[in-house]
Amino acid sequence: MTKDKPQVFIASSVEGLDVAYAVQELLEYNAECTVWDQGVFEPSSYTLPDLIERLKITDYGIFVFSIDDTLRIRDVEEKSVRDNVILELGLFMGAIGQKNCFIVIPSSGECIHLPTDLTGMTMLKYNPKRKDGNLNAALGPSVNKIRNAINNKPIKKVVSKNVIEQVGAIGLSAFYASRDDYGKYRENASSIDKYINGAKESICMVSITLATGIPVDDICKVFEKKLKQNKKFKITVSLLNPYNDELYKSIMPLFKQPAKTLQDNTISAIKTLVEFRGSLKLDEQERFLIKVHQTLPFGSAIILDGDAENGTIQIETKPYEVGMRKSFAFEIENNNGIFYETLTQSYYRLIDDGILWSELPLK
Repeated sequence: MTKDKPQVFIASSVEGLDVAYAVQELLEYNAECTVWDQGVFEPSSYTLPDLIERLKITDYGIFVFSIDDTLRIRDVEEKSVRDNVILELGLFMGAIGQKNCFIVIPSSGECIHLPTDLTGMTMLKYNPKRKDGNLNAALGPSVNKIRNAINNKPIKKVVSKNVIEQVGAIGLSAFYASRDDYGKYRENASSIDKYINGAKESICMVSITLATGIPVDDICKVFEKKLKQNKKFKITVSLLNPYNDELYKSIMPLFKQPAKTLQDNTISAIKTLVEFRGSLKLDEQERFLIKVHQTLPFGSAIILDGDAENGTIQIETKPYEVGMRKSFAFEIENNNGIFYETLTQSYYRLIDDGILWSELPLK
């Protein structure tokens, strides 16, 4: 993320260019100002499309009003601002808001006719007839008000084009800063059982203790429904080997629990899964694999429809010595890219190198 100076567009008539340039000079250190005649309009092009393009990258607009024309209204001659400057003001007010548009106007005794819609807008006045002819000094107080408005508004953070391209290239489809974000951004899938219920072909879960925030029985209910509805549906669950004391000693500081407690929780989860598996029909049991892995993965993973075109992998991990609610996660979708393949194949190999539940000394 990079912080950029705000983009300011300065509009004026040809006659008001000297004021526009002076405003640009006074704001040099606070913003990137572009006066309308500085490459905004392409040669031989119609100005309105160019203005619309400028709107997309503009944070603030400054409009220099000067006495340029004479209008006859109800048989009365009125001094007026050039109509194109009024048009530009209207466009910018609609796009970036009235609070981000500033009108700079001379404080001379001559009255300038303005559209009634501008009634109530603050006019930043300057004295165009200073004895010393110092235009910058004349504009100083008004420009300072603009400067303060810009400085008091946080500079927007811009995501670079390269970052956006990288996000698309790796297939990043979601990021959750904590488990609380599941409820905010994962509509109808705030809990794990609801999330995995979206799978069409397969579910693969790699965890430590299967501490997902809901009972293991609730997860098993989804497993049962999927296995019965689709005769080709496959499920794999792999937990950290609870009989490997060294592994659990290494993760103990992460969870702020004794290693023995973590091991007992994992054994309990495995027993629940095994008991559930035993309640299934034989063909369903064959499509439900329970294993334990011997190495710590990068984080817990849920792979849904991993080999399908719409497959996803969600990886959840947690910083050192924080609660489980502060675990963060990201989701990568299958876009036939290297990153998705690297992640899924890594977890598949972790499972392949593991041990079947039947080889464990469960009591």
